[in-house]
Amino acid sequence: MFSDFPKKSKIKVVLPSSILINDNTLLLKTLKMGYIFRILSMFKINEVVFYNDGTLTNDIEFMETLMNYLKIPPYLRKSTQKKENLRYAGVLSPVQTPNHIGVEVENYVYKEGIINKVTQDEKRDNCTLEIDAGQNKPSLITLNNQSDHQYRKDEKIILEISSDSTRPAIDEELEYWNTQFLFLNAPIKDLLTEENSVNQYIIAASRSGENIDLNILNDLRKSLKNVERIYILFGPHKGSFRDYLNNKQIPKDLINIWLNFIPDQGTKSIRTEEALHAALSILNILN
Repeated sequence: MFSDFPKKSKIKVVLPSSILINDNTLLLKTLKMGYIFRILSMFKINEVVFYNDGTLTNDIEFMETLMNYLKIPPYLRKSTQKKENLRYAGVLSPVQTPNHIGVEVENYVYKEGIINKVTQDEKRDNCTLEIDAGQNKPSLITLNNQSDHQYRKDEKIILEISSDSTRPAIDEELEYWNTQFLFLNAPIKDLLTEENSVNQYIIAASRSGENIDLNILNDLRKSLKNVERIYILFGPHKGSFRDYLNNKQIPKDLINIWLNFIPDQGTKSIRTEEALHAALSILNILN
């Protein structure tokens, strides 16, 4: 169990939907996505977006199914209907994110649960939630129906547990809990231009970018100090990333910097998941 919430990262990772196109078996696809899931969790990435890079692929449904399954705490997976394309999920190492093993802060323990039953009282003024949170017996919580949120059976819920009470936690008050995945059925331009009001900094990872060094790191530290969000973009599996963005009519000044995170590489090519690990390792000290 964590002794406090890890600080949430400002980094938002953007990956191509064709990331599995060269993996030709379900086992290889599972291993790669499990590795990516672990990298993102290690660096406390709060949100990841897979954009449609124009490559026809049948992997989107599998990626979404596996990522959503891996987010579930192990003690709740027994109640999840396991799909055929998850047959190799059991070979992946435990990730142990805060929502998997819980967080203890002062006199409170935070755990993720799932609502098994919602019971209304006769006057419908209150409702009682029966929640499985991996404890010896289900937790029972009685709430006023005037609450802004109407709870439903099978809904996930974060519990704040103390020695004398159990209640729903307020998500907005939590730091890093787990990684959220969004599969964007739209071009990358829609993502990058939808929130122009946000103070953001966009990094494109590419072998043709500036080689990362101490001078660039110092400049980055200053540039990232006061931004609300840091995007890091990874290109499609084929072709020039710059050409791809030009073809998608991405304004050149929208990208703040192009960076090569593995200068003088010792292999002919770098896989996306390897570039992701290298980039987040470096940005982690600046974030």
